[in-house]
Amino acid sequence: MAQFWILAAVLCTFSLVLRSCGEKRSIIVDHAYKRFLKDGEPFQFVAGAMHYFRVPRAYWKDRLHKLRMAGLNAVDFYVEWSSHEPQPLEYNFVEMYDLVAFLNEVQNEGLLAIVRPGPYICAERDNGGFPYWLLKEHPGMMYRSMDDNYRRLMERWYAKLLPMLVPYLYKNGGPIFAVQVENEFGHYKQCDPNYMNFVLTRLERVLGKDVVYFRNDFPDEAYFSCDYVRDILVAGNFDYTQDPKKMFAVVDWAQVRPSPHFVAEYYTGWMDQWAWDHNNKSDLKLVDRFREILKMGASVTIYMFHGGTSFGFKAGICMDSPLVTSYDYGAPIAEDGSLRPMYYKFREVIKDFLPLPRGDLPAQANKLNFGPVKLNQYLSLDEVLNYFRKKNWLNHKEATLPMTFEELGQDYGFVLYWAQVNVDTSGGKGKLELHGLRDRAHVFVQNTVHVFYSFIPLTEKTKTSAEISVKKGDKLVILVENMGRDEVGNRNHDRKVREHFSLEEVAVNSFCAYQVHAP
Repeated sequence: MAQFWILAAVLCTFSLVLRSCGEKRSIIVDHAYKRFLKDGEPFQFVAGAMHYFRVPRAYWKDRLHKLRMAGLNAVDFYVEWSSHEPQPLEYNFVEMYDLVAFLNEVQNEGLLAIVRPGPYICAERDNGGFPYWLLKEHPGMMYRSMDDNYRRLMERWYAKLLPMLVPYLYKNGGPIFAVQVENEFGHYKQCDPNYMNFVLTRLERVLGKDVVYFRNDFPDEAYFSCDYVRDILVAGNFDYTQDPKKMFAVVDWAQVRPSPHFVAEYYTGWMDQWAWDHNNKSDLKLVDRFREILKMGASVTIYMFHGGTSFGFKAGICMDSPLVTSYDYGAPIAEDGSLRPMYYKFREVIKDFLPLPRGDLPAQANKLNFGPVKLNQYLSLDEVLNYFRKKNWLNHKEATLPMTFEELGQDYGFVLYWAQVNVDTSGGKGKLELHGLRDRAHVFVQNTVHVFYSFIPLTEKTKTSAEISVKKGDKLVILVENMGRDEVGNRNHDRKVREHFSLEEVAVNSFCAYQVHAP
């Protein structure tokens, strides 16, 4: 009899092993019941947006752990083409751009992943995430279209990127279960179904068709009609000021098949722009609306859950106003990693819908207060230029009219334009106009500095022209600072210094452009 029970136990165990081995991991859309299924069971997710390229690699683990301990079960992030291919065929996947290392951290933390591979990401980044050199190589290129050159370079980028994601797909044992197709393409108002289908097809060829693909935008019938592509999931973006029932009604209208509700971007704050007030949102209203959305059975990405920093010159321009370096976004996890009151409020809501992880909540990080910092020394522009000359780091090119940053091969930073005034002025004064300036420029002439800018602070007016003291034969030096390329989809062809400079309505000719190329 004992032998019978032993045999039965062995057979039962063997049967379970066979069944578990035969079952394939999957997260799918159950259209019949308008829900997600994770390994056959109903599944609701709350994701937090966190862009790895905005967080120093040393802090990835800490931020992901804090995200999970708030009760979230997924992380959402963009992949930025320009960061990974800063120059043609020169790829960067190290340090804070080590995508594979980030995916390993996500998996080690036990989180799922929603990947948004663009190629256009917006994200308040320079050029919307497109490399600056696209327009250098092909000045007439049309982004986000069936333009031959654009498609060729996009496919080359996808051929590099997508195979890196395959081992990390959920079906292959990894965390990635959902992938965005393009990004808010309806907002672009180009309405090209061939292009959207092209992007989806390229994703499917490498990642397969058994991935949750989705498109998203602000709920609007015109937008959703414009970015239509087959029967993939449609998701909406909105904040606490908008009624979820009304928003989901528009999303349902756009769905080709009955589908679960998914808020792809639920905003905790907003971007900040130079010289504008910091954006704030009401914690109480935001969290109450969040509870309402979860009670409706929807899944949500909280955008942002940790905003981070747009390091270097990577912040873009939104609607003519440059964005600041900080991407704090008013998120539950602040830019420095501290936990805001909103963090705990979100957690209190989430625990009523998803199981909270075991363990103590993360403690607040210790900080140092350095007090006021006074700068006592500085270098003049001439001293800086002389230093660069001695190092042989200063390159220059000559042209009749000022060359664009793209023509010079200058991605970010500064370009100095030098010319000798070839225009007669009356009374030693003349009106200088910087046509096509979309940034900030410092003009040096007759030992005087004039500041020009194209963006509009709240208390001032745009200044791209001014009367200055100048005469024929003077040395005119114009230092242009690239404040970022426009990140809005239909304004992406933002070349730096696009036109000409004039004095008394006469074009100033024979410019020499200086740029720094340090090793």
